[in-house]
Amino acid sequence: MRLIRLLFCLGLGFTLLGQTLHAQQSTADELAALRAGARTGYPDAQFNLGARYFFGQGVTNDDAEAVNWWRKAAEQGHIKAQVNLGHCYFNGRGVAKDGAEAVKWYRKAAEQNDASGQYSLGLRYYKGQGVTKDEAEAVKWFRWAAEQNFANAQLNLGVCYAKGQGVAQDVAEAYKWWLLAAAQGQEDAKNYIGSLERMVSPDDIAEGKRRAVRFASQGVGKGEPSKGELEDKLIEAAQKGNAAVVRDLLDKGVNVNAQRSEHVTALMYAAGNGHADIVRALLDKGADIDAKTTVDGMTALMYAAQSGNADTVRALLDKGADVNVTAANRVTTALSIASLPFNPVIDKMLRDAMFKRVPKPQQSNADGKELTELRAKAEMGDAEAQSALGVCYYNGQGVAQNYAEAAKWYRKAAEQNNAQAQSGLGACCYDGDGVAKDAVEAYKWWLLATEKGYERAKTNLATAERNLSPEQLAEGKRRAKDWLEQYKRASAAKGSKP
Repeated sequence: MRLIRLLFCLGLGFTLLGQTLHAQQSTADELAALRAGARTGYPDAQFNLGARYFFGQGVTNDDAEAVNWWRKAAEQGHIKAQVNLGHCYFNGRGVAKDGAEAVKWYRKAAEQNDASGQYSLGLRYYKGQGVTKDEAEAVKWFRWAAEQNFANAQLNLGVCYAKGQGVAQDVAEAYKWWLLAAAQGQEDAKNYIGSLERMVSPDDIAEGKRRAVRFASQGVGKGEPSKGELEDKLIEAAQKGNAAVVRDLLDKGVNVNAQRSEHVTALMYAAGNGHADIVRALLDKGADIDAKTTVDGMTALMYAAQSGNADTVRALLDKGADVNVTAANRVTTALSIASLPFNPVIDKMLRDAMFKRVPKPQQSNADGKELTELRAKAEMGDAEAQSALGVCYYNGQGVAQNYAEAAKWYRKAAEQNNAQAQSGLGACCYDGDGVAKDAVEAYKWWLLATEKGYERAKTNLATAERNLSPEQLAEGKRRAKDWLEQYKRASAAKGSKP
């Protein structure tokens, strides 16, 4: 479908406290009383005195003085002063232009649920002015303002839905918001309605009208939240660490894998902000643990490593996050992120996970009859069955976890030159799981597994080479060479192929 060429309404009107600021010039007595209140510290008086200086009402216009009084009020939490101070910084009125400072004050007002502040903050996110461009974040703030019947926010939220910017494209939803904005006299919305009616199906128009009627009949901010709105709330709660809201939304069936732009999920936000309890809650509901963002290929584990929160990293590793995944550049991993700056606790967690990572063959999930058959094959000398049984014991799948038993079966298969078992036995040796801790012996087994082309062993091998001394590496290579020569001699004696 052709996209409508639409422009955002960029006007930033200055807010006035109507009941106290009149169009006519004030008397000297009124102005004196206002000054006295402002100097005493009353925020409403400070706000109104700033407005008089800004508009030159009863005093000479002085933008800098307006900023001075609005700042005093804003710092006391006065919402309208915060919005106006944001406008001044954005437009360079009475103060040097500073987009980041403008965003700071818009956000303070927006977080107090002020529609004007929410709308202004949404514009900054949409345009990337004073903040990194983020259309999904823009949609969030437009929506909050739109639900308070802020017409310009309804207009721009409709644009986002029409063009699929920061939200899934939905022309019926776009039509709904434009109808609501037009009902308040928003002229651009009226024009957009006419254009949309010529381009989309009657069914979409009918659905948009139905949604608008429902919103209007339920009152401002009381409409039934849409699927997208609930997903936004889930992501927002995960980002801010509100575990109770996250659990409530998940219990209501909100999509645990909901995404913002660039496929950033609630799990990624929770991981990146160090909210381990929320990470666990999302994973328990089936969150995609190794999902990647579309731009840089980051995963939740990478974000957790970046956050420096060891509990969050552990929560992901315990649920099987793949430590070996690389980002879009095919270089960056969770381990490399943990080194900038170096975090020894997380570094050790990730390295341990790399060494222990053994792909689980189909047999590793065996239980009951299948496990009995697997054990029988292993006891008859089948190397693949022995390796799979080692995996079962190592991970406690179908049997009680037993590292010693795992190492025993890994060794039996490894001695038959089974690469997966050699890799697993190397992990046991490196960490002392079921056998004496011996990093050189681990290196030997990983060398042998790598010789067979086993990819996981290559990753562990590279890490070991960064941590062992030259003498240890030389000894490991000597052991591997001796073992391989002995194995080849034994195979030749049996008339079998190595």
